[in-house]
Amino acid sequence: MKIRNFGNRYVWLVWIILLVLQILHSIGTVRRNYTLLLLLYASRNMDGLPREFNMEILRDQCQSRWIIGKFNHLISKEREAEKYFLGALSCNIKYLTAIRYLLPENKVIASYSVQYYPNHAESYFWLADIVSEQNMGEAADLYESGLELSMESGDNWYKLGNIYEALGEYNNAIDSFIEASKFLNAGSDCLVRVGRIYEMLGNFDKAIYYYRLSIFTGAHERANWLEANIKP
Repeated sequence: MKIRNFGNRYVWLVWIILLVLQILHSIGTVRRNYTLLLLLYASRNMDGLPREFNMEILRDQCQSRWIIGKFNHLISKEREAEKYFLGALSCNIKYLTAIRYLLPENKVIASYSVQYYPNHAESYFWLADIVSEQNMGEAADLYESGLELSMESGDNWYKLGNIYEALGEYNNAIDSFIEASKFLNAGSDCLVRVGRIYEMLGNFDKAIYYYRLSIFTGAHERANWLEANIKP
């Protein structure tokens, strides 16, 4: 009987703790939403808020712009979001990655990020990703600029290799894929791409060499076939 009473008290205690946590969570959510609404209103009418709240906004304009931008993005007011995201980005680089995640195709903000932070590789990579389909030459220049600042970015070396191959600049494509192979995992097809380019150019010795450097069985089989059927 005592064990059963203890068990009942334990269950009630757990329920009380869960209820308190739920109440605290609800209070926190209300406070966050209230703050968002105040910040949004502040963006329209600073004089309408209490003076202490105005001063809090002025103390951290970067974060305020970021929060207002996120709020506008959530309610699909993209032009307003763009304006406040630009404001946040202009005063602190820490917002760059998050804004890129939320608005990956926004060329306006990406272009400004290059102007604001010309010594930051991600700005160039972001803009290069956006323009790569419309203007591969510009994208190649942007990837090159970013890679001068961050040479260990295997993914962007690979993207640059794709662009150079599409442009017919095969030597640059080979160099880019070889650089990419130094930083991407062993399952990447960088060396296979190099082998294919050399094979297309008729340089079978180098094609065989790079096929065999790859971890892919198919590439090794291709090297064997070339050696048996093509190479003198």
